[in-house]
Amino acid sequence: MQIKLTKTAGFCWGVKRAIDIALKLARQDNQKPVYTYGPLAHNPQVIKFLEEKGIKAIKNIEGISSGTLIIRSHGISPQEQKKLEKSGLKIVDATCPRVKAVQLTIGKHIDEGYHIIIMGDKKHPEVIALLGFAGEKGDVVISAREVNELHVSGKICLVAQTTQSEAEFEAISKIAKKKFPDIKIINTICDSARIRQEEIKNLAQSVDAIIIVGGKDSGNTKVLVKIARSANAPTFHLAGKKEIDPLKMLKYRSIGVAAGASTPDWVIKDIVNKLSSLDSLQTAPAVNGSATKTLRHEEKNGSAQSRQGLK
Repeated sequence: MQIKLTKTAGFCWGVKRAIDIALKLARQDNQKPVYTYGPLAHNPQVIKFLEEKGIKAIKNIEGISSGTLIIRSHGISPQEQKKLEKSGLKIVDATCPRVKAVQLTIGKHIDEGYHIIIMGDKKHPEVIALLGFAGEKGDVVISAREVNELHVSGKICLVAQTTQSEAEFEAISKIAKKKFPDIKIINTICDSARIRQEEIKNLAQSVDAIIIVGGKDSGNTKVLVKIARSANAPTFHLAGKKEIDPLKMLKYRSIGVAAGASTPDWVIKDIVNKLSSLDSLQTAPAVNGSATKTLRHEEKNGSAQSRQGLK
């Protein structure tokens, strides 16, 4: 079995920066306890790793009066920021600079009298925060239908959630331009997301199937899955190696592996190593389910040796 791993699989710069900030604070006694305002990354392995380091994700600050609170890479709205600043906690802003740039872009255009349209997932924390910068002069859309249902006038500016699909943003931009001829369109999709999307498209042309590694709640990972499937490649969204189905994987001679921006390197390595180990099963005799027992033994051993990238 041939395995191809994309070049940019794993943490994007913004997520890595936020995790590095959290780990540094956790090592300083005068900063403890350390909290993150919501999960620092949409990845169960990362959340568990941070908890082991004493970094706890919280949904609200009720009952918490001391310690350090980290604003995650997705950012928060100005209203939330003001509430947190009154809490007495030490606030450390780990908002991704690329996301911060979109926030500033929205604020600037609001001051100039624009109505803001955000292309993105309205339930995603980044979009919720971005909408907070637009206030009553903002709308969120994710489809052509939602664009056509908008009833706004005057100066209008269209931006995007940083991890949205480049192709879908272009499609929505065309529709928005037709409905609002004078609309100002600013492509705020992150370069890292754009590169990953291009890699998926290219990968789909050279492999029999694709595995996208990442948390099931990760928005950017879901975008990569959608792009892979739109390229007509058999696509599997896996959170970790335990979700690999050997019988399904052994049907393919070549498998491409990519990962979302919040997926740690050691989880990707586990997936690749597990796929590599399947080659031996193609020739090994399956006596009394020996192959299945071998796989279960490998799963039980865990993947502690692969976690060096998050120390």
